Amino acid sequence: MAILEIACFKPDDALIAEKAGADRIELCDDRESGGITPQKKWVMTVKSAAKIPVFVMIRPRKGDFCYSDADFESMKSDLRELRGQADGFVFGILTADRKVDVMRASELVQQARPLPCTFHRAFDETPDLFEALEDVIRSGCSAILTSGGKPSALLGREYLRQLAHRAQDRIAVIPGGGVRSTNIPTLQMSMRATVFHSSGIIEGSSTPSFEEIQRMKTLNFNLGKSHDAGAIANYKDPECAANIEVFTIDSSSYALNYIAAKSSYKVIADAFPTTGSYVESQQLTTVVLNSPTDWLSM
Repeated sequence: MAILEIACFKPDDALIAEKAGADRIELCDDRESGGITPQKKWVMTVKSAAKIPVFVMIRPRKGDFCYSDADFESMKSDLRELRGQADGFVFGILTADRKVDVMRASELVQQARPLPCTFHRAFDETPDLFEALEDVIRSGCSAILTSGGKPSALLGREYLRQLAHRAQDRIAVIPGGGVRSTNIPTLQMSMRATVFHSSGIIEGSSTPSFEEIQRMKTLNFNLGKSHDAGAIANYKDPECAANIEVFTIDSSSYALNYIAAKSSYKVIADAFPTTGSYVESQQLTTVVLNSPTDWLSM
């Protein structure tokens, strides 16, 4: 089961995320800029109320990720000040030619120890993602948050797959950028991520959606489980049979189908017993085929 990390831009967002089932919070300020270092009192408020880990963004200003000496001193000062509260840190530093600033990133990692550090989507601005991967690994970061160099993780999923393959167990590659319940299964099929990152914000809102986080958590949980295909009841839906996508994850197969025109998604309720009542309450069509061979033959 992968971890679901929710980016939160104020303390109330973090409390919504935890109640909805998030496994971890990334706390930052200023959503419009992509996130900057949050106020210390925010961190204290969230840590006093939340029981899940809180990773804190260290970014002194909006704009690019090539920092002056003064900016870098501010980052180090913020990290020292927040080290007693945070469970981990998130930052990204590039050189003038947009490569990973290994020296400065390493200095922050050393200062944060033993807390883990994630190199954020500054990574996506580097000219060579695979060179940047090796640089981030050398810096000592434990994870990279990336959309594969594309505007969204879904568009960058082929690069995400290649990055995850090259990374192996040396570093976690976290897909982020437009991650929602409608694309988590596709991303998981592509790269088998151990962590997913999302704001959980749906169109027309500025705060995380409790329901959307629950949907992502449910999919995230069940895609990592094994089920006996023979125990799955045989449900056929001719209308969407031709559009079934097959996913093989942890030696189990799941058929999930998304019908954009209906603004809905389909899951296998009987393969996911814990979600059956939820699926029924949302009146979503359920498609369950009898065995992996049936799924592959359709």
